[in-house]
Amino acid sequence: MTTRPNPHRRAALRWLPALALLAGSAGAWPVWAARVVGVRVWPARDYTRVTIESDTALQITPVYVADPPRLAVDIRGADLLLTLQGLVQRVQPDDPFVARVRVGLFTPDTVRLVIDLKQAISPQVFQLEPVAAYQHRLVLDLHPLAPPDPLEELIARHVGRGPDSPSPPAADPLAELIARREQREMAPAPAPAPT
Repeated sequence: MTTRPNPHRRAALRWLPALALLAGSAGAWPVWAARVVGVRVWPARDYTRVTIESDTALQITPVYVADPPRLAVDIRGADLLLTLQGLVQRVQPDDPFVARVRVGLFTPDTVRLVIDLKQAISPQVFQLEPVAAYQHRLVLDLHPLAPPDPLEELIARHVGRGPDSPSPPAADPLAELIARREQREMAPAPAPAPT
């Protein structure tokens, strides 16, 4: 008795090499399988950093819009929506750059993260490979277009005009030193003692 070949089995076997090639290539697995394990926001005077940590690398498309200033990042994977909404509560009102964060479903398989900004920025968007205890990280650095001048901040703080200045405002010791020196230089020379 001879068995006849199954045409469906033969058709399925034709796809096997293509599937093996896809499985072996980097990034071939569906992105929606990614799982966000942490979201963090670090505000500072120099810049604000937003980090999204996931178990696999995310497929992203960042877009910066200048007017009004905002950074939009499209992330493939609709199931990331609930986890990314955790960023909304992490923004502090005193953050110098971020006004608010919005997260929503942009297309059926894409989440859009929008960071509304208080000023124009120069964004840096990059991904980091896993290292030590950290997994894959998507990093959004929000740098101001005009970075703060550290000398100007130091002087303002020293003379009592900065946010970190002591209360009550301290006198300017440099101005006092210059004034004392000028007074000494302008004072008449003492008369010579009689002999």
